[in-house]
Amino acid sequence: MTSSVEETWLDLNPETPVRDLLKRHGVKQVQINIRQIYALQPARFELLAQRFLLWLWELDQRMAVEEAAALDALSPNSSPAHYRGMVRLERLKMLDRLGQTSQANNLLCTSTISNSRQINKLAARISECQELAECPDIIATLQPSTRRREPIRADDPRILYFAHHALPYHNNGYAHRTASIVAALKRRGWDIRIGTRLGFPVDRQLPGENPRDNLQARQTVDGIEYAFSPSNLQNLNTLPPLSYLRAATLRLVEFIEQNRISLIHAASNAICGLPAVAAARACGIPSIYEARGAWEVTRASRDPMYKNSDAYQLDLKLERAAAAGADRFIAINNPVGERYAADPKFGTSQPFQTVPNGIDLEVFSKEKLDFADARANLNLPLDAFLIGYVGSVVDYEGLDLLIEALREIRVQRTEDVRLLIVGDGLVRPLLENIVRHLNLEDLVNFVGHVNQNKLAEYYAAMNVVCIPRRGWPVCELVTPLKPFEALAAGLPIIVSSVKPLEDVVREVGGGLIFEKDNLAALVKAICFALNNPNRLKTIGMKGKTAMKQLRSWDDVVLPIDDVYNELLPYLQPGAPQI
Repeated sequence: MTSSVEETWLDLNPETPVRDLLKRHGVKQVQINIRQIYALQPARFELLAQRFLLWLWELDQRMAVEEAAALDALSPNSSPAHYRGMVRLERLKMLDRLGQTSQANNLLCTSTISNSRQINKLAARISECQELAECPDIIATLQPSTRRREPIRADDPRILYFAHHALPYHNNGYAHRTASIVAALKRRGWDIRIGTRLGFPVDRQLPGENPRDNLQARQTVDGIEYAFSPSNLQNLNTLPPLSYLRAATLRLVEFIEQNRISLIHAASNAICGLPAVAAARACGIPSIYEARGAWEVTRASRDPMYKNSDAYQLDLKLERAAAAGADRFIAINNPVGERYAADPKFGTSQPFQTVPNGIDLEVFSKEKLDFADARANLNLPLDAFLIGYVGSVVDYEGLDLLIEALREIRVQRTEDVRLLIVGDGLVRPLLENIVRHLNLEDLVNFVGHVNQNKLAEYYAAMNVVCIPRRGWPVCELVTPLKPFEALAAGLPIIVSSVKPLEDVVREVGGGLIFEKDNLAALVKAICFALNNPNRLKTIGMKGKTAMKQLRSWDDVVLPIDDVYNELLPYLQPGAPQI
């Protein structure tokens, strides 16, 4: 082997950062050397090629897939048995991660790969994704044989609200919306409890989740009964998709029969909706599917390659099957509902009810904590103008734009303007690097995750809340919960011109709108707030008043109450608790 090849691979080990290796040698040189290794040392080829593909994946996914196909064609039969097939396995894993199910399935059908636990699990997942994609009636495929049940008592309707995740193990807007809706429905007299997807919470540990120590399948949190189905053997990580949906359906059928459930109301996404609809049909009870967003659009916003993948089309198919199969369809807002109802691909033209986000007035509409005390508790100067952000720290929220706006304001203005970011997420390290690069460490404070009952103190310290969402497709569909909390706390909001946020401000007032993705427009909006403190207070009070009148959870759930009464005409709830 030439010395150049030897030098290239001197630092070849799994810990070598891909950018260091490729910066030192260049992608083209490494590709050439891989082929030299194939010619001169075929026994080493599979192992080195696999490591190269892992590194290349970090750099450029599209290039990695193309290179994997090229190297797979070179893979020698002379490789040691324990290395043989490593390149093909890596290629399969790449195609699976990119959602290219058809290509992956074809590769499986035309390949001979040594059996292993890893390859068998991957093959099952790919095969079942293909089966779901080709399935003409997913609900019928999932539905077990019709079950015989005891008659439901007219004076004892029981409802299961079926969610993807929930308190106390996941503390985000989705979980709080679930808890708030169910609490409000209980106040209206409905006997309702929350159930979660099969496997939760043991299948995934997410930021903001509580520890799983002493996990109990039945818990009561704030007066609401929660039913979990934790399983180390049956969950999203252990079962391929069709097997998971079937297992989840059977578990729901058991729960419905054991607890004499009269109606099942499932929330996003289809992982919940499909088993709920199939189980309801098997048990002869009505079902509701509530779309809170478009999870496939969220993923496509982050991953452009996913938009053109088989996985994207499958996710769309599963969503429309859940929506079309349910007896009633509910949407979190008009953009989401219209996406289902207007698109013929979704297979449903049924009218939908809109159930927007609401607010817990008892928590956020109390008189704010003393401003000076809140500032002192958070170690913030009393005279600073504090811009707040509360929510997930993810790419589409546009927090990088907000940090850049702060830098511009620091140059243009003499006031002490600061930024407080309350929340956590994947892009926090990146944002912290931007703050350091712009020398804004003394002006930007990352608080991290804060429990819901502590948020009031942070809101009390803020002058304005900014929600600078990017103009991504997901942001044009989904309404976040956090602006309502800020408005209920009497704080004015500055929001980008994505449709859901624009609609909030135009409906309730209480805010300023700037052109999405426009740094100059955001700076202008913040400067307006700085220049008009009295106007800012008026805007904030207008929003607070509107929240009391329009967005209490007790009012928000009225359409759900109507749907329940429509689906259960012979099962009326008791008198509302007043």
